[in-house]
Amino acid sequence: MREVEKITSIRWRILYLLTFVSLVRSMDAVNFSVAAKQIMPEYGLTEVQMGVLYTAFTSGYGLFHIPGGWLGDVVGPRITLTVAILWWSIFTGLTAMAGELPVVGQFLTPFWAFLCIRFLIGLGEGAAYPNANKTVANWMAMDERGLASGIVASSLGLGYALAPPVVAWIMVHYGWRPAFYAFAAVGILLAAFWYGYMRDRPEEHSRVGREELQRIHAEKIPEPQEDLSSHHTPWRAFVTDRNVVLLSLATFCLGYVAYIYQSWFYLYLVNVRGFSLVKGGFFATGPFLAVTILCPLGGLFSDMLTRRYGRTRGRRGAAVVALLASALCIYLGAGAANRCHGYFWEVYGRGLWSCGHVCQYWWNDSAHPHSSAGRKIWLGSGHPCSCSNRLCWRNDVAGG
Repeated sequence: MREVEKITSIRWRILYLLTFVSLVRSMDAVNFSVAAKQIMPEYGLTEVQMGVLYTAFTSGYGLFHIPGGWLGDVVGPRITLTVAILWWSIFTGLTAMAGELPVVGQFLTPFWAFLCIRFLIGLGEGAAYPNANKTVANWMAMDERGLASGIVASSLGLGYALAPPVVAWIMVHYGWRPAFYAFAAVGILLAAFWYGYMRDRPEEHSRVGREELQRIHAEKIPEPQEDLSSHHTPWRAFVTDRNVVLLSLATFCLGYVAYIYQSWFYLYLVNVRGFSLVKGGFFATGPFLAVTILCPLGGLFSDMLTRRYGRTRGRRGAAVVALLASALCIYLGAGAANRCHGYFWEVYGRGLWSCGHVCQYWWNDSAHPHSSAGRKIWLGSGHPCSCSNRLCWRNDVAGG
């Protein structure tokens, strides 16, 4: 009897690994703000200087979306993300030694050493999500991409929620420096595992079976993809294409909302809503937990509408519904007289915002990424990473 080929599920393992990369990245992004409680008195840093250090990270993060995404198109997300993870992990470890580096005292003050390192960490992390989008586009079937994007995006909220208690526990027991050494070690190991297991496309992975390839590519397995390094990136089209311009504008608006929650929600709860310092810190994790829960649900909703109404109407409809609901919740929360009622409306608003953000990235995936028709501007086989990094960059410009 002929042996029946086992249906593989390597694409989901790649997705879970990508989700863990996103989780580590999000924790590395906020660990410094938690450790600031001990860093500030040790080096005499003021609140204004800490604000500048936060901006340095965001500046590097936003600036490298475009070159990081371009590298993903040229050399692939496997190598690009490996180098990016190693980059930000090494400089995360150097954060613990910033005040004692040989250049400090002779050429730099501790403040400038921290500023340079935070900026460089942001550069590395800037390559993460454009390459994550390309990985999802290459590895997941068309009707699975909404859920896949939701799972990856949910790790942001989980990372932002986990980082404060994890870093605080390490600080209390061992000091703030070991926290950065621990994050650096995790990142270096993760980079090695990503490089060893990941392949740029499923047809290059030795463990992916034929049936899984057919599932990913809608029954038609493509020819090996040609080298993209010789192709000219259509930068002019990215600037002039109507869909990309509108998506960039939408992402700019979404970025403003995201950074309001990320940077000011805790102070809003304490100073405006009257929560105590301890309760404010506890409740400030609510929006991030909402992101963790609602992102995958938003992806499922997007996939469901896509199967029923088609790719364009399904993705667009899911995003519009989620973002309108988010706007309504935030409006009701801001106007609620009862602080608890207002808090829950605002938490739901943040979670629904993330659903809309997930759906927004897949509005125009109307062409198969490996077909000749798929050589379009948005998420085509040519340069999906370069296009998505433009959207990410607008997000950080709005936040900064």
